[in-house]
Amino acid sequence: MTRIPDRVREALVEETGAHVASATAVGGGCINDAYRVELSDGTTLFVKTHPSPPADFFAIEAEGLRWIARTRTVRVPEVVCHGDCYLALEWIEPGHPRPGTWAEFGEALAGLHSAPAHGHGWHRDGFIGDLPQPNAPAPDWTTFWLERRIRPLTLRAVGEGLLPQSTLRMLDDVGDALVEILGPDVRCGPLHGDLWSGNAMVDHTGSVVVVDPAPYAGDPDVDVAMMSLFGGFPPECLHAHDAAIPPREGRPLRIAAYQIYPLLVHTVLFGSSYAERALATLRRIAS
Repeated sequence: MTRIPDRVREALVEETGAHVASATAVGGGCINDAYRVELSDGTTLFVKTHPSPPADFFAIEAEGLRWIARTRTVRVPEVVCHGDCYLALEWIEPGHPRPGTWAEFGEALAGLHSAPAHGHGWHRDGFIGDLPQPNAPAPDWTTFWLERRIRPLTLRAVGEGLLPQSTLRMLDDVGDALVEILGPDVRCGPLHGDLWSGNAMVDHTGSVVVVDPAPYAGDPDVDVAMMSLFGGFPPECLHAHDAAIPPREGRPLRIAAYQIYPLLVHTVLFGSSYAERALATLRRIAS
């Protein structure tokens, strides 16, 4: 049996009242260790652990999952319990898509994006990966996208030598361009925030379950942009989403503007292999 950290084992006993019968290491991404945990009462959990995570790291993820769950749209794993160094979720048994799986998910995602939200941003800052994600509202959505998403990571990437110093001179031009590209009439709704294909798994019933959110309220095309960036979502998924929320005019350039953020995230997290694409997209928007 794989041994999970003692403090996590003890916390699970305290929170659930059951003992850990077995634990098996499973894939959990590049940030956390992850386990399939069988409890003595027969419950199976997915448990993520980190020896020294940022403050409130797992509490924020748990809150984000519950926020999305309250919309009753896309399915997320149920939060069982969490602590400073771990998060325990219901175990999702993997399966295979059935006919209609991805169209159903597209409709559910449109439901998430149409759920009530009070403006943009979120009531607290969060994380994308283990990078800080500022979520405080700005005077308008365009300012939010520049000042909470593009500028902070551009400054960090330049400071770490991943992007050239000259990149900073583009930001004013990018900001001016965003006013026209994003437009004034943006209806913001809840977002998953990190919706690449690895965060959308199919369960044993053939339904899609989304995991690892970086949530806040914003333009639905933010999630669409992330879904399009690395691929993996069948065409019927986006078709169903767009049937429910018809895209506004000018979407291709808007998608590019929204893809700047995940490209900058990947540049900072994984290095210069993403920098050229991030820089090219910044230049496209600024020109």
